[in-house]
Amino acid sequence: MLLDKRHLTKLALADQISALPLAFSFYMAYDLIRDMTRKNVLGFTGLITSSLLADFIKRLPFPESWHFFTLRPKGANNWDILSKNDYSDKINPPGFPSGHLTNATYFSAYIYLTRDTNKLEKLALLSIILLTAWARYVKGVHNIPQILGGILLGLIVAKGFVDLN
Repeated sequence: MLLDKRHLTKLALADQISALPLAFSFYMAYDLIRDMTRKNVLGFTGLITSSLLADFIKRLPFPESWHFFTLRPKGANNWDILSKNDYSDKINPPGFPSGHLTNATYFSAYIYLTRDTNKLEKLALLSIILLTAWARYVKGVHNIPQILGGILLGLIVAKGFVDLN
């Protein structure tokens, strides 16, 4: 199938946005190195924990009746900048919850809940979540339940690590 220029541009933008969770990892690692406080240690540990939890949940043996929620959309390709993996040749590739959304939501919620943020920063943090959700959906690698699952998991992990502060 040939893609028109608008579609290629939208996919290219979605690829760029999908790389944001990696940037959050670097940001939180930098914060940790710069200032070894309890808040920064917990923040970075929570980010790693959210990634590992999302990956663990994807590997759980869900019943076949849950496949709409757990499996990636048919023909899903993950054309990320750093990981050029193609899911189309895999049998039943797992997609629930979205790891990208888990990390984006965790990062945004943790920053929002542990730092004094102004209205513009709050809007930026919310935009990170919404743009990442849009990008994962546009790329066709996640459906709505997987996106919502990633957001919910990110919020739960962030709340748990904020409570440890």
